[in-house]
Amino acid sequence: MGSFTPPPTTALNPGDRLDRYELLCVLAQGGMGTVWLARMSGKLGFERLVALKTILPTYSTDRQFCAMFLDEARISAQIDHENVARILDIGEDRGFLYYAMELIDGESLRKLYRDARAAGGVFPMGVALRIIADACAGLHATHELRGEDGHPLEVVHRDVSPQNLLVSIRGTTKLIDFGVAKARARRSEETAAGTLKGKIEYMAPEQARGDRLDRRADIYSLGAVLYELLAGRPVRQTDEGRQLAALHELMTGVAFPPLPPEVPPVVRAIVDRALARDPQSRFSNAEELRRAIEDAMIATGQVATTDDVGNVLAYYSRERTAKRRDAIERALRAATEGRLNAATLVAPLSLQPGGSASGPYPSVSASATAPSYTIGTAYVTARPAQRANTAKIFAAVAVLIMVAVSGVVTGVIVARRPTTIPVAAAASAAPHASAEPAASVASSVGEEASPSEGVEPATPASPATPASPATGMQAEETRAKDAGASAAASSKPAWKAGPAKPGKPHKPGDGDEYGF
Repeated sequence: MGSFTPPPTTALNPGDRLDRYELLCVLAQGGMGTVWLARMSGKLGFERLVALKTILPTYSTDRQFCAMFLDEARISAQIDHENVARILDIGEDRGFLYYAMELIDGESLRKLYRDARAAGGVFPMGVALRIIADACAGLHATHELRGEDGHPLEVVHRDVSPQNLLVSIRGTTKLIDFGVAKARARRSEETAAGTLKGKIEYMAPEQARGDRLDRRADIYSLGAVLYELLAGRPVRQTDEGRQLAALHELMTGVAFPPLPPEVPPVVRAIVDRALARDPQSRFSNAEELRRAIEDAMIATGQVATTDDVGNVLAYYSRERTAKRRDAIERALRAATEGRLNAATLVAPLSLQPGGSASGPYPSVSASATAPSYTIGTAYVTARPAQRANTAKIFAAVAVLIMVAVSGVVTGVIVARRPTTIPVAAAASAAPHASAEPAASVASSVGEEASPSEGVEPATPASPATPASPATGMQAEETRAKDAGASAAASSKPAWKAGPAKPGKPHKPGDGDEYGF
């Protein structure tokens, strides 16, 4: 594969370049890699904002880790589907491996779910069904992927979870993170004996046992995600030191708690079938599961569209969205003014802890319409203008897309947080982005510090400004200004809320290593 060996002291900073990509600020930081907001430069003033994932220098000499990193990019790059995040480029510069991803203006399903719970609300059943149905579409495209020889690649994601489902402000759900995906053409070695990859809460029993996997393992994981959205708790509780107990329950077939009685029988039947212990009893593929969910939405009257999903995100995650966009614009302004460096970006881009705003449910038929952005599309500016109006770039605002690699189970040691490094090395890995010294890493845009996440609701934001009749870029600017505003409504929502009741607040550091 070649040698990727930067000097031990090498570190990337805002303002550095990797090939044609200018690094602007850190979107997410993990124990093994960093995701940057970067600006791709082309000829004739062509520019595009992307999310650029890099490996930390510590792991650049680990041949298997580098192979896994490249496999992740190669597998993802072959999937062309609206519900799978696109890989745009793969490269290496000065020993740094990287790949460029599309930018998605939104949040992970994990953050959206927690924002809703922290606000004292419930996750709307129709919206939950729409998100999972769309995730099924992306997952089916992944499972159906074929190689150049025309034969199926037999891709199994193996880590389908709320952390790896991104929800855009337009309501589109996208599957990410193929770091531990299994595929026939994968070049890196398979999982070592005694090591289990994935997250226990969403893992299929056969995956926990180390059996041969097929697409039905991912069906189970999607069922586990849907269960959590409807029940307000995961299928297997792994917090408070219950990782081993949860793994034992999973492997021995201990029944999971039933869904709340408010869940309609047709939806309950879908979840039960997806979570069947025997793979033969599950849905045969993700498309079959998607059709069942679509039928259930009609049968129960819980019909939701992508616009409804976008409205829920715009309402519950509005403060996080506004802070992220403000931080990114500061980075763009700093780059334009030539003062882009780690020292100047840490302070202005640091996001202070903030709970989700409380308030009534938004109405999808009222003013809570999702902003219409063109995410990740290229924009062109004349060089003499020196990108004078950075506000115009808001149409391509980024979301943190830290692609965590996996969970590790070795012997009797269970690490719930995503990592593939050996257990001994895991202790020395950065436990959370918020714990990193400010001098060593730029601010994590959108990576809010966790001490108050989901604990203390903030004051509700002001109502959204009515849509402007402006067109073109002016309309985009207007929508960008309104994106962080509340969609508060004085009446009950048009969509129906799910049955989940508000539970205890999310405690910091209970498994969201990379902010998901």
